[in-house]
Amino acid sequence: MIFRSKKIKKEYHNVKELLKLCKKKNFTFLVSSSYVIAKSLGADGVHYPSTFRNCIQDKKLLITCSYHGYHDVKRIKQLHAKMVFISPIFLTNSNINKKERGIIKISFLANYIKTQYSVLGGVRESNIKLLRNRGINSISGLDFIFDIIKYKC
Repeated sequence: MIFRSKKIKKEYHNVKELLKLCKKKNFTFLVSSSYVIAKSLGADGVHYPSTFRNCIQDKKLLITCSYHGYHDVKRIKQLHAKMVFISPIFLTNSNINKKERGIIKISFLANYIKTQYSVLGGVRESNIKLLRNRGINSISGLDFIFDIIKYKC
């Protein structure tokens, strides 16, 4: 789980409870954009969005980042990211202007970035089977979760 909020300092106690739940369920808990907050919470790691080029290196924390195209390869190396989130894999409701990467490109991208990766964006119950046997470490996304719980946006 990646926790992303501009008011994380105000929500510190709520985030701490969410972290406890994630630990109980054996979910990885990442804080977006802030090494200091991730470290103080005891989070599993930090997720860096596309605006970040450098970070504090800490072998105890999982470092992840976003990948939106070949221009992000240098950034992945600079951050020493252990996992990359490739997006969007399919068309998504959260950002209708972004072009999907598609499943054929995923194999090429994975070989190019040479690190563990997760796909997100537009993953649904109806297309998840297309992701089999492609070396994908994990999937992410609200569309998929909303499909499972039958939630309508």
